[in-house]
Amino acid sequence: MGWPPKSREEIKQNRKACTYRWRDNHPGAHAIYCRNRHSRDRDAALRAYGSVCACCGESRTVFLCIDHINGGGNTHRRSLQNGRTGGSINHWLKRQGWPEGFQVLCRNCNWAKSHGGCPHVKVEEYLEPEEKAGSNDPNGAGSARSDGK
Repeated sequence: MGWPPKSREEIKQNRKACTYRWRDNHPGAHAIYCRNRHSRDRDAALRAYGSVCACCGESRTVFLCIDHINGGGNTHRRSLQNGRTGGSINHWLKRQGWPEGFQVLCRNCNWAKSHGGCPHVKVEEYLEPEEKAGSNDPNGAGSARSDGK
């Protein structure tokens, strides 16, 4: 490659080589840059999709994540990595202009969604019969089990 570059492809290769040299010579600064970019992209994604868990209403951002509404998140995330680590879904969402098909869930609801369904959605299935009927506990023990456990 000579200077000045003769084509767009040569310019792209020069820029890439320069970026890789800088990253290799400044690993600490590169790590800080990546961490900050990830944080900014994550915050922007949460704001774009509502900043509140669509299932339980959790709003503390430390617990929130982006969810693929119709599933397929693992496959999508792996396709973004392109054989390397990284590949942030948040950065992809930002570049795509915040497309439909995504929602904010807390990490608990997101995990539960892929393991049989979130208890916030299926709350009636998890209630004991006496909880459904109110406080009709014949033992008068409230929520304590009658078998002593």
